[in-house]
Parts: sequence; C-alpha cells; structure tokens
Amino acid sequence: MTQSMLTEQRRLFLTSLVTELLSVDATGIPNIADRSSEGSKGIARAAIERLLELGSAPVRTKEVGQVVGRKFEELVATFLRATFPRLTVLRPGHWRVDSTVTEIQNFEPFRLLANLIKLRSNKTLMDDPALREAAFGDQYLIRPDVVVTRRPEPDEVINKTAMLVDLQSGLRSPMREANHIANHVPSILHACVSCKFTIRSDRAQNVRSEAISLLRFRRGHAPHIVAVTCEPLPSRIASIARGTGEIDCVYHAFLPELLAGAREYCQGGLSEQIEELDYLVQADRLRDIADLPLDLAM
Repeated sequence: MTQSMLTEQRRLFLTSLVTELLSVDATGIPNIADRSSEGSKGIARAAIERLLELGSAPVRTKEVGQVVGRKFEELVATFLRATFPRLTVLRPGHWRVDSTVTEIQNFEPFRLLANLIKLRSNKTLMDDPALREAAFGDQYLIRPDVVVTRRPEPDEVINKTAMLVDLQSGLRSPMREANHIANHVPSILHACVSCKFTIRSDRAQNVRSEAISLLRFRRGHAPHIVAVTCEPLPSRIASIARGTGEIDCVYHAFLPELLAGAREYCQGGLSEQIEELDYLVQADRLRDIADLPLDLAM
C-alpha cells in the first residue's frame, strides 16, 4: 500500500532522529532519560525499543546539551519544510520554514519591537537600571527555535479570481504586499516552534514565558505557538503542556511509541504517569509530530 506523505516524512524524521541524535551510553541509558529517575530511564528504553526498526541508536558519549538541542531544531525544521508547504490545498500561500532566525522584530505582527529596541539604546533613558527594567525588562528578547512565515501577497494574486481589493479599501492589512514599502516587505510570522529535546524542571517554564511575551507584544493576529519534544517522562511533558493556553499544544517526536512504551514499563506501577499521559492526549494538550503540519494549516 502506498504510504501518505505525512507517514513517509514521519518515518524519515524518526530515522534521522534515531541514527543521528538518539543514543545510549555504555550502561544502556538513553540520552533522553534523566539518570536520577528510574521512571524516566525505563520509559525511555521502552519507547526507543519501538523505534529501533528504523535504525540503531548508537552507543556513544553524551553530547553537550546545546549541540543536541541545535541538531533537534534542524530535524524539526527539515520535517516541517518537507510537509507544511505541501498542504497548500488547506492553507494557500508562499511559506518558509527557518531555524536560523535570532529575533522576530522584522516580522509582522512584531515590528513594534524594533522601536522598543531603538528606545533601549537611548542612553539617557537606559542609565537608570530601575527605569530600564520597569519600562522594558527582557521580555521582548524572543529568539524562536524554528519559525514558519508567509510572504504578503501581491494584488494580482489576491484579485486572481475576482476583484477583491482596490485603491480604496484594504489599505492597512499586512497581508497585502502593496501596503508595504517597496524595498521592505516583511514576512508574516505564522508559527513559532519551541524545540526541547528533553524537558528539565529548572528550564521548563522558558517555553511558557516566551509564549506569553509573543502574545503580549504582537500587534495583530497571534501566531501558532507550539513546542516539540522527545521528553519521555509524562509529568515533565505536563509541566509545559498543562496550563491556560499560552501554548497551542505540545507535540511529541514519537507519541505512539511513547504511549506503548510507557504502558509496557508502567505495568504494575507508576500508574500516575500513565494517567497523566492519557489525560494530556485526551485533553488535546499532547499530539504526535505528524499532527503538527495539519494543525499549522488551521
């Protein structure tokens, strides 16, 4: 049977994840597991066993966290480049997926941040640390891991099937290319994807803090705000998945394999971890990465 595009791209993503990023040490502990947690190690082993048909997770020394994190961002970006732009039947547009963006002030609807950054460089205002912190803080220094953007459309595209816009209306919408300066047409930020290879309790709330800043400083439609992770322990996933909606949803790199592995390992114990995992899925707070391109098309 011919596989769908999403099934095939998910397989390619997981193959790269297993052969390039996942690993075990000489004692058999996966690099996504927390050595201090038996539950984390057990669930991680059981989940990875279900991925081994895609390749072998090599035995190697654990890499520095920043190196692993950067590789994971690239894998997620590669998956989205291969999938989301092919869903134009659901979401027409000229799309770009980028994992090299360091700041967002050049995108709509965040151009106001460029003005804030200029104000911050005002020496007279910034000489007073208390005033600087009260006025700005560091909340707007948002550096997304992966972004999905779209290009504003020219009038000939908008009016392709009927006269929808003219010189009398629609004169301020960023969707219209004609409303921008000719030599500077900013892309529209459609989605911010936070990539967390694992979730450690001391840094878990960074994802939510960044999401709050994105919502606070936008001047227009909010972008999709999502997180992607390989974290094996359900309670740690819940630390960013639960909440009041700052994050649209959390996507696991291999959710079906995690569910099966967790149920196998937790038989006879750790029932609270299975209950947490089931709740997150049933409450639409946790989905598989193959769901992400379709959700971005909404």
